[in-house]
Amino acid sequence: MVNKIKEFDLDSQWYFTTLKSIGDAVIATDKEGKILFLNSVAESLTGWLSNEAVGLPLEKVFNIINEETLEKVENPVSTVIKTGKVVGLANHTLLINKEGKKIPIDDSGAPIQNEEGDIIGVVLVFRDISERRQARRTILKAEEDYKKLFNSMVAGFAHHKVIFDDNGKPIDYVFLEINPAFEKFTGLQKDLIIGKKVTEALPGIVDSDFDWIGYYGEVSLTGERKSFEQYFEPLDKWYSVEVYSSEKGYFTVIFTDITRIKRTEQELKNSERKYREAYNRGQFYKDLFAHDINNILQNVLSSVDTILLANEKPEGKDISDDMLKTITEQVNRGAKLVSNVRSLSEIDDAKIVLGEIESFNFIEKAVKYVEECYKEKNLKITIDAENRSYNVIANELILDVFENVLINAVKYNDNTEIEIIIKISKEKKDKRNFTKFEFMDNGIGIQEERKQNVFERTNRKSFNGMGLGLSLVNHIISKYEGHIWVEDRVKNDYTKGSNFVILIPEVT
Repeated sequence: MVNKIKEFDLDSQWYFTTLKSIGDAVIATDKEGKILFLNSVAESLTGWLSNEAVGLPLEKVFNIINEETLEKVENPVSTVIKTGKVVGLANHTLLINKEGKKIPIDDSGAPIQNEEGDIIGVVLVFRDISERRQARRTILKAEEDYKKLFNSMVAGFAHHKVIFDDNGKPIDYVFLEINPAFEKFTGLQKDLIIGKKVTEALPGIVDSDFDWIGYYGEVSLTGERKSFEQYFEPLDKWYSVEVYSSEKGYFTVIFTDITRIKRTEQELKNSERKYREAYNRGQFYKDLFAHDINNILQNVLSSVDTILLANEKPEGKDISDDMLKTITEQVNRGAKLVSNVRSLSEIDDAKIVLGEIESFNFIEKAVKYVEECYKEKNLKITIDAENRSYNVIANELILDVFENVLINAVKYNDNTEIEIIIKISKEKKDKRNFTKFEFMDNGIGIQEERKQNVFERTNRKSFNGMGLGLSLVNHIISKYEGHIWVEDRVKNDYTKGSNFVILIPEVT
């Protein structure tokens, strides 16, 4: 502020009123730095009345020091007189008033010039900045507290801006701010992702099953606050997320890493499942031995008793021969039952190793075994195959599969001649190549309502044979990642026999 006046004429009502009415403190001095005028605000801040201060050196009334060093600050009047320019006080300046009270101020000094441009004095304008300083401290303290809170948050925090295409569809979002917990939970560093798109920082997000970009984009548009738990494929982690939007097109997430909790829950579920499986298995074997083995022993004992009684009769030899056949059948039945139990327990207790198996050889072995076990029956088993080369992904348990299916076909057949046709071919299912085995018999067949549960281990009606054998077959085929089902040999007429169909993955 440069004032060009002819002389100091403080009696002039206009100048006096103007200086007196200014809201800041005003002190006017001559060019020697002696006070000519104080307004009421200057009186209040300095503690000096105008009639006391007029004529005194400025330093006496306007005593200023540096807040940090407590050293005196150069009189601004001297600087203005030397430079002829407007000057301001340095930051952190304190005014020591008449009572010794220190008041933080800022000010400016400007030369007063006459019409010839000569400096005839200086006017100082200053103000108490205590409230402003306190407000600034309050703001800085709040910012510091917020920063501490932000950085010490247990939950991850991230603020984003959504990117939309021309049709208003969210296609990406940009990281604007994250906290240290975000870095900890995600492994992403702040200086590497701030300002970047999520598709750049985490390219795999576009292939996720969950539409993260679309979900967050919707929140940024609707402002609806949402909470959810979701697996994040790109980082292989589970998060509990709360998302909200305080401004359209922007969203904020607060989240915690719940991966350990989710995995613990899954482990508990697996443990519970294994416990139930073990319990059910124990009950199954208990019932199995209590029922099937007991029946076998009862049949053997009954046959022995019949032989002993037959020895006293003329036709005893024929009766004994029949009973010996029965005993042989029951012994074979018991041996197969024990073999099946052993195979089933081995599958349950260990991970089986698969490899390349020539299945045709095992088909022939199974046929030979069944023919040996049922010599007294009229069996006609034929194999229908284009060649002998059918390599599948399996192991030696495939023999149990073929034997049990064949035994089942023999046991549940009341015909004088038991006919079984084994057809081997190739089939493609779900874009995978399989070898297809069909066991077609002329037995009693299986009613439609029983076809779905015939392979279940817990089928009580099956304890006299079918259940365990077919349960074992089903279990083995599932380990092979194959398929098994039963259908009518003649469509829609189960009384004409069954066709057990098995698909085992082909070696490629």
